[in-house]
Amino acid sequence: MLINGDWSWAGYQQKIDIGVAPLPMIAETGIWCAPLTSPKGFSLNANVRETKIQKVLDVLYFLLSAENQLETVKELNTAPTRKSLYTSPEVRNNEILKNSLLQIQRGRAMPVVPEMRAVWDAMRPGYQAVMGGAMRPEQAAAQMQQLAVRKIREMNE
Repeated sequence: MLINGDWSWAGYQQKIDIGVAPLPMIAETGIWCAPLTSPKGFSLNANVRETKIQKVLDVLYFLLSAENQLETVKELNTAPTRKSLYTSPEVRNNEILKNSLLQIQRGRAMPVVPEMRAVWDAMRPGYQAVMGGAMRPEQAAAQMQQLAVRKIREMNE
């Protein structure tokens, strides 16, 4: 078992037969595990020359069209960004996507701030130590918190 997101399903499927299930409910609290979720999105750089803006918009309209999103859904097993496509047969009849969307629904939106980089970097040593048996989860969590606070402070100095 591993915990990952829909960006990884296609790669796994090239090597093994997979199934996807949402994370469990915590029995003691009755609360579902709620990982951070992050929508896919595009932005237009403020420095794009006026003469290129329409070309960039044309590409975005192409990529975000319902037809092309369904093509991506079929090819990569990633959730479409258009919620209107959640009821399409390509999504509704795909067990992997149904469970991915259920997990997304139960998750929490990840803050869109640069400090998240510091959080991810602070987590890696701790969870690797836990997985390797070198540290207890409680120790790792405390270390992760301290490291994240330090890294955020450093990046904002």
